Amino acid sequence: MPTSTPAAVRKQIKAGQTAPLYLLIGDDEEEKSNLAAEFQDAIEVDLRPFNVQRVYGDDTTIGAVLDAARTLPMLSPRRMVVVLRAEHLLVPKRESEKTKRELDDFRAFVQAPEPHASVVLVASKLDKRTSITKLLLKRATVIECEGIRDANAAAGWIRDQADRHHVKFEGAAVRLLAQRVGGDIARMRADFDRVLLYASGQKQIGVNDVKAVVRDADLQDDWAIANYIVQRATDKALRELALALEEKKAAELILGQLRYIVEAKLDSSRIPTAVEALYRTDLDLKTSAGDPRVLLERLVIELCQ
Repeated sequence: MPTSTPAAVRKQIKAGQTAPLYLLIGDDEEEKSNLAAEFQDAIEVDLRPFNVQRVYGDDTTIGAVLDAARTLPMLSPRRMVVVLRAEHLLVPKRESEKTKRELDDFRAFVQAPEPHASVVLVASKLDKRTSITKLLLKRATVIECEGIRDANAAAGWIRDQADRHHVKFEGAAVRLLAQRVGGDIARMRADFDRVLLYASGQKQIGVNDVKAVVRDADLQDDWAIANYIVQRATDKALRELALALEEKKAAELILGQLRYIVEAKLDSSRIPTAVEALYRTDLDLKTSAGDPRVLLERLVIELCQ
């Protein structure tokens, strides 16, 4: 079967027209996990205990998966069988007569899957040279979750997420967000969520909303927090702190930058209280006296006064 996209499959799920067999592959683990959950959510909540089976490939057998797929749905048009870490299921640790028979049964199933079930195989890495993988790539609906390959893919991802969240983006805002984030799918998710939060309640998200909360990936200022502290711009300093923490910058590194700015750039009238706040925060971080994020936010607020 031809490959599909997450957006196209979401339309199938929403319309209740899922195919009998899916193979989710690619490097974007979060997207695969989200899609797997959406397949499960397609079944009414009260009926999921009878019609949804979620298993792990390294903790089940092909026979158990086939039994689940062949079981008729109860009070529902379809069953959903989701197999995570499916690569372990398709490549047994030890070959035996039993695993050989199960693989033969699975090949027969792939050729003619049950019409009343949707089996969703979520795999990280598959050896495309093996016969079972070749068969799956030919017969299953293959969904490639590859993250962001280029600007067009980024823009498509943003539009897809906007539809899912029932929000509207100006075309220019989509292009700007895609341009500023670059090819980092993790950062794309974080910045998209940040824009949604910033523009909450608006009918449409525009260029200025993106500019307000998303920095250019190629023009990030490691000293932005410190510079805003000098200006006493508390809101902007806290926003930059949040960005730095989301980018996994170490609290100790941020504290060191703030210590330098206190010593080098603050007015002399602000230094005594700033030094006291720095010392207290340094001690609290070293003794694990609180959440590092909360401690740094408190410090930034004090330094901006």
